[in-house]
Amino acid sequence: MSSTPIPFDVLGRYNPAPGTEYPFSVSDIARATAHMLGPEWDTETRLWGTTGHIFGHCVATFTLKVDHEGDLCITYNRFEVDNFPEGPELPEGIHPYSDGVYAPEANSTWGLEDLAELCADAIRAVTGTPRTPAAQAAGRFRVLAEIITERLAPDETRPALRAIASQLREAARHLLVAPCSSVTPVQASVARYEAEEIGGNHPATGLPADFTAYAIAPLRSLPLPFPGRLDPVGVASIQRERDIVHALHLAHEDTQRQAEDPAAWLREVFQLWHSHNQLAEAVRVHNARPCNQS
Repeated sequence: MSSTPIPFDVLGRYNPAPGTEYPFSVSDIARATAHMLGPEWDTETRLWGTTGHIFGHCVATFTLKVDHEGDLCITYNRFEVDNFPEGPELPEGIHPYSDGVYAPEANSTWGLEDLAELCADAIRAVTGTPRTPAAQAAGRFRVLAEIITERLAPDETRPALRAIASQLREAARHLLVAPCSSVTPVQASVARYEAEEIGGNHPATGLPADFTAYAIAPLRSLPLPFPGRLDPVGVASIQRERDIVHALHLAHEDTQRQAEDPAAWLREVFQLWHSHNQLAEAVRVHNARPCNQS
């Protein structure tokens, strides 16, 4: 039998243990947001942890709170001296309103780090401050973890994919709170190497060697992986290989898309790798036929 306590009392009323229904407060989100924004940012919280004031290099102070409709809001006053951009390009999930910006879809089930990252991105957009290289890399690691988690694979390969995704999320976590925005924390490097080692030990995952180079690129310019020759026999397969390799080469060279929409770019790149893996398996089977042996 499960030892997990049932969160209902003898009268059938929902009665979770303290700290289990809402494991963190608004002030916790504010502190984590300030940490992700960088060392020049700090937080002051109010009683009961229901609000948090975030302040940094500008005159404006950003107040994090939940309004009467249950939306997570960031309120602030505009000062001419701050020279905030007019009509900033807000991150997905953040909307403007009269007192600032709010996140109508956000809720506590997202987790502390996800909420703090969203709030930090919102404040960066409002203030016109670009994401640090470490934050950019963290975002790529998280997208890569999503891509790998969503990947269709045999049941025996799923544990390896989950382990890789876990290490990628661990790398992202350390990058988001890195004290220096332009240096890779040791813990993030360890998690990155662990992910690649698991992938190397499980070829069925279909991940290229050095696949985390795609994620760490904002911090370290490493050679991006490129597939080796398949040497197919059939004309159609030869052309298919050329098309995939050419598309991958163009994607690697598309620095503008990498900067403007790294999530979509990563998904496109790993879809090309998936197509190459499928072709490689088809070529292996086709080339092994006796009629194709030289």
